[in-house]
Amino acid sequence: MLDSGVRTLVTAVKHANGRDWWVVLPEDGSNRMLKILLTDKGPIVEAPQAIGHAWNPKENASQAAFSPDGTRYVRFNGWKGLDIFDFDRGAGQFYNPIESGPFSDPVIVGGGVAISPDSRCLYVTNIWNLFQYDLLAEDILGSRILIDTFDGFLGPFPTTFFQMGLAPDEKIYMFSSNSKRSLHVINKPNAIGKACEFEQHSVSLPANIFFGANNIPYFRLGPDDGSVCDTLGLNNVPVAYFRYEVNGENDHVFSLTNLSYFNPEEFHWDFGDGQTSSVEDPDAIQYLDDGIYTICLQVSNAYGSDEYCQTITVGDGVVGTDQIEPGLATVYPNPFTNTLIIQRSEDAQENQFDLFDLLGRNAGHFTLTQGTQELSLHGLPAGLYMYTISDKTHLAVQSGRVVKVE
Repeated sequence: MLDSGVRTLVTAVKHANGRDWWVVLPEDGSNRMLKILLTDKGPIVEAPQAIGHAWNPKENASQAAFSPDGTRYVRFNGWKGLDIFDFDRGAGQFYNPIESGPFSDPVIVGGGVAISPDSRCLYVTNIWNLFQYDLLAEDILGSRILIDTFDGFLGPFPTTFFQMGLAPDEKIYMFSSNSKRSLHVINKPNAIGKACEFEQHSVSLPANIFFGANNIPYFRLGPDDGSVCDTLGLNNVPVAYFRYEVNGENDHVFSLTNLSYFNPEEFHWDFGDGQTSSVEDPDAIQYLDDGIYTICLQVSNAYGSDEYCQTITVGDGVVGTDQIEPGLATVYPNPFTNTLIIQRSEDAQENQFDLFDLLGRNAGHFTLTQGTQELSLHGLPAGLYMYTISDKTHLAVQSGRVVKVE
């Protein structure tokens, strides 16, 4: 049965138990959805489900996608238009079909579909135009917004709009139907309307590629906690993750995108300069001074917690004197390459200098004498380090952080 009219329009979504996978494709020339359940015991061919209208066999102009939360299935081609279904990832059943019919807008060979990380915004292309639909609207088809129209760019052929894919950085990247050396990108796909920040041919590629995106499933979907399918004990223990971008006009302003998954419910941000936040998606963060800062995000829910940190460089990365804690010594340059200089008064007592990596492992131990002393750290890997200066009783009297660069 699976060999009869099966095309390359294949999509997958995780089963509600958090382990198995549904693999779905429409059968050409019929209204049947073909389904395979991939389990730890092997594939199980499920009975086809007849729903909606017959699908057009011109599959090269089609694309389908599941929403990241697994509750919606969408497909589009230039001849039949847009179809939207509800989906039960426990039972593997489709419900409530919505059919747009053929688009009245000019179409040559179809387009593509993608859904935002929060599963609200549906994006549809028909070669010339990019549209957005609100999947939470009472009238989904009536919520359509024109985001942009092809600008005519040649790269080397027209970079018209075609298939799309949601990437791990939670941006949506769009291919063209022609040979090209660039991608279009939706930078903020969760945002409504033009706030989604769509950019045409903004990602350069090293070589020409032809046609579209692979239908890569969304791996950040866990079990449906508390459902009848939640039988494997695979709880949604949250994973912390984020990305950052530097403001193009002010290198002291950083935009953060929370990419945490498996249903985190509480958030704690530490921006490394004394600023903190407990919101899921904080506004842009502004730093007053140049320097090296570590941003950490902690997430948690009823099943556990996780933390993820990234080190950022603000401005030229040089730590100002107002960022060095006053004490027995001046430690510079910061960042440093191979040599760290410790400047102390001529009458300073003997002290111990210890350097630690972010795992708390000792990366260097030195005895400090009076005056200026150079510490050779040639074999030390690049990264952020903490230091302490201790007296003869091993009491830390000064501490700080330094960054080694290549």
